[in-house]
Amino acid sequence: MRVIHAVAAITIIVSMISCSSGSSRSRETSPQNSRTDGQASNSGNRRSGPAVPASQKNSMVTLDPVSLRKAISQRRFAEVEQACTGIRSSKDPKVWFYCGSASAHLGHDQKAETLFRRALQMGARFPEVYVSLTYILTKSGRIREAMALLDEALRRFPKYPDLWYNKGAAAERLGDRQAALSHYSQAILLNKNHGQAILARGELLFLMKRYREAQTDFERLLGVPGFADTAREHLAFLMLRTGHADKAWNHVKMIKKQTKRSWRIGTTALMALGRFKEAAKFLEPALSQYPNDIHLRLQYAAVMLRIDPARSLDILKDRKEPAAVFMRCQALFATGKQNDSVQCFRDFVKTHPDHPLAKQAKKAISTIQGGTR
Repeated sequence: MRVIHAVAAITIIVSMISCSSGSSRSRETSPQNSRTDGQASNSGNRRSGPAVPASQKNSMVTLDPVSLRKAISQRRFAEVEQACTGIRSSKDPKVWFYCGSASAHLGHDQKAETLFRRALQMGARFPEVYVSLTYILTKSGRIREAMALLDEALRRFPKYPDLWYNKGAAAERLGDRQAALSHYSQAILLNKNHGQAILARGELLFLMKRYREAQTDFERLLGVPGFADTAREHLAFLMLRTGHADKAWNHVKMIKKQTKRSWRIGTTALMALGRFKEAAKFLEPALSQYPNDIHLRLQYAAVMLRIDPARSLDILKDRKEPAAVFMRCQALFATGKQNDSVQCFRDFVKTHPDHPLAKQAKKAISTIQGGTR
């Protein structure tokens, strides 16, 4: 019974990691990542640059491309947006573009779109404005509109990788995976260190269950500056999904800055290896940093189920999520409350008849009752 439950607990956790982690990056290159120096951006993880002296930070922002760009590089987005209230008199498309970029950083997408479109009307002839505008369009679900604009942009700038990356993201949103793979590959062909495109292609290959190819992309990503941790996290999850918990753990422990997702992947790997005390110790810093995260708490409860079932039962008390209820039924059995456990599983099947764990609950009822006869 305990073995069945251990497998079920790990299944729950892998499912939660898969369902709740989502994509690790925006599928489109955003205004935050686009440049105006003629070079393709590489990653959303790029550092903003060296610290800026306070005297420079406090300098007034003017409607001049150099001033606006400098302020944006210093992340003074609100000041830039305030300065842009007087933009109507400007005839410089770069001024309109930078004002739009500041608004996009602040999440003011409608204002940003208006400013980017105005930059195009003013004769903008640089690819970044198309990158930024198509990001806004794709983000708002206007995929075909973004596609049309990307086609126009690529006729003018066929060798600009971020445009191909955004086209791949749009194609993926439309469900055309083959086209998306082709567009991501073109971005990588133009910039072999385009971290976002490599990651996007790897994630898509993973979704298509082309694991060996996905692994190749994630391993390639290890060599792209700023992406090593992300690459290891993805490699770890791929190894976990393909039944190599030992390799998954090896990748996780090499991550320099753990995330919620990497903590959960590492803990699941250790559980699969039967190293439950080590799993609990590894997860404790995550719980300290994110005490209210339900996924981390459920995972800790799953670990405690094998170390201290009474503690697990306490953690799961009053939780209503199906996975939490199922584990509470397990914890009741593990603490010797067999009748309560059977009733708990019966209630689970009645309340969640279509849940993937309902079959496990029925099996648990049969196993418990068979063992008590």
